[in-house]
Formats: sequence, C-alpha cells, structure tokens
Amino acid sequence: MTPAMDLRGLDPPEPLLRILEALERGSAGPHVFLLSQEPRLIYGVLDDGGWRHSTRADPGGCELTVFRDPRDP
Repeated sequence: MTPAMDLRGLDPPEPLLRILEALERGSAGPHVFLLSQEPRLIYGVLDDGGWRHSTRADPGGCELTVFRDPRDP
C-alpha cells in the first residue's frame, strides 16, 4: 500500500483533481487520501470508474480509501 496522500488544506477542486491523477497513475490500490472534509462529490466518479471506496472520520477531517475489487475485471 502506498503512503497516505495528505490533501488537507487544499482549495477545491484541487483535492478531487489530485485523487483522480493518483488513481490514473497508480495500481489497483488501496490508495489512501487525507482530506479536510468528506469528498461527497467524488463518490459518483469513483463508482462510475469501477473503484470501491470507504471513508472514515479522522481528527483533522476524513480518510478516503480507494481500491479496485480484485474480483472485478
């Protein structure tokens, strides 16, 4: 697993753009992103792209984990 990418403190839409860039470059994951707030706008994009995701509250915002299910083609 790659280290968490800390995107807290960036102004929108920069966190969204950096997440999408990381997913384009990276492996099936899991990819972990630290964000200032829950990234509700990206969930549909991730779903449409075949990515699975989970979000959990973090003292500084939230932690988004994104991965591909190895059973999916």
